[in-house]
Amino acid sequence: MQEIEFKFQVPVKKRKALQKAFTLLKAEPIHLAAQYFDTADQTLAKHCIAIRRRQENDEWKQTFKAVNSAKVLSRLELEFDIAPPETTTLDLDNYKDYSAIYKKLKRALGLPLPTLELLFETNIQRLRILQDVGNSTVEIALDIGKIFEAQNNVDIFEIEFELKQGSIEDLIAFIRPWVQKYQLSLDTHSKSDYGLLAVRQQSYFSAQYQTPLVLNRSSSEVEALQSIVANCLQHLLPNASSIARQQYSSEHIHQARVAIRRLRSALKSFAAWSDAIQPHWKAELTTIFQALGGTRDIDALNEDLLPQLIEAGYPLDHLAPSTEAITDVCALFQRPETTQLWLELILFTEQELDSPSKTKLKKHALKLIHALHHKICAHAEHFSQLEDEEKHRIRKQVKQLRYSIEFVAFLLDAKALKTYLKKLKAVQENLGHYNDLVVAEALFQQAPEPEAAYSFATGWIAAEKNRMLKLVEQQLLLLSQTKKLK
Repeated sequence: MQEIEFKFQVPVKKRKALQKAFTLLKAEPIHLAAQYFDTADQTLAKHCIAIRRRQENDEWKQTFKAVNSAKVLSRLELEFDIAPPETTTLDLDNYKDYSAIYKKLKRALGLPLPTLELLFETNIQRLRILQDVGNSTVEIALDIGKIFEAQNNVDIFEIEFELKQGSIEDLIAFIRPWVQKYQLSLDTHSKSDYGLLAVRQQSYFSAQYQTPLVLNRSSSEVEALQSIVANCLQHLLPNASSIARQQYSSEHIHQARVAIRRLRSALKSFAAWSDAIQPHWKAELTTIFQALGGTRDIDALNEDLLPQLIEAGYPLDHLAPSTEAITDVCALFQRPETTQLWLELILFTEQELDSPSKTKLKKHALKLIHALHHKICAHAEHFSQLEDEEKHRIRKQVKQLRYSIEFVAFLLDAKALKTYLKKLKAVQENLGHYNDLVVAEALFQQAPEPEAAYSFATGWIAAEKNRMLKLVEQQLLLLSQTKKLK
């Protein structure tokens, strides 16, 4: 069966009030003691599979969970009763009666299926409420406790909302007031994920990168757009969760920006495919994207441009200091407004929606792609003469074109696609480098205390900008002469 569950982190200042609310609602107390199993090299985790044994008061259950790659937060789940275990290992033979699960285990582990070993345990005090919502039933669970691993203990304080039966519309409508009242932030990482983090002795999860999208050729436009948005959210939300929890690196910021840019491109390119798209989504995503920009721009300049400057003879090991205020990115992703936006976007991917168009998917996609291609290439011969604002607009269009093509790549001719993307990526990369130069130039020009080294930097940047403009112009001409995608 599919498990549809949303989990949220609770800010410290709201925890007492939330516990009091569960008491007033006469929540059922349940003691949960769980054991999580995998191979020594964590093969199941690498295949996004988790297996646990859990004591719920006096009963024991065994649960298999696997990520559903087509959905944002739902998981494939199988749970059954077991006798109290006598060992700290787990045999997988009892999955032979469940063909779909057994196939997943064979694919991940090979045959014969190995005996799994205990990696970590959890001890949780759960307060549970079952609530009828419209025609649906929702389970609300407040979990407080610890994850125990040989070297580390991890504190748990989280709230979960699970759809036991009914519609996801009812579930999300029920969750939204809780988010607002208790300032909840969405967390896509499970207890199993946090336990594995402790086992690996890591302080934060790896940044999430985009994954390939394979659209169904027979999908309607709206079904394709739902799949595209879901794919963007699978890229974005794990990074957003890490940032909101204040356990992140600069790469999480970068990938969050890339995911938001992909999502904005999808909503802009394919807006006509669904009338369920809300105008405020793009506006709110733009606000978040821009707030992340200053942090990411400085990181990118230090990582990419500074080494080039030093190689050219720049005598310092740092850039000019930024005069812009740095955004508190954690607070940005902890805001109830941000969480509400994630819920709206997730709901869009899960709803049954009518398609406003009956056009064949590939034909419709190519029409949009060709139109954007012509917009960009119209400036190929005089790109270097354009105002900076116009250059920046073309840079954004190039990114939009690349992401739009990648979303529907599975529908297109592979040979023509490979040639086209090679030329498009070259344009995008060099436009990105040009933009870095513009940002760095402004940084040095606005420096409150000019140094001789800064003059060297601005001179080198000016020369490099001229070189890049000529290169981009040549590459745009090559792109304009490339055969159309089909």
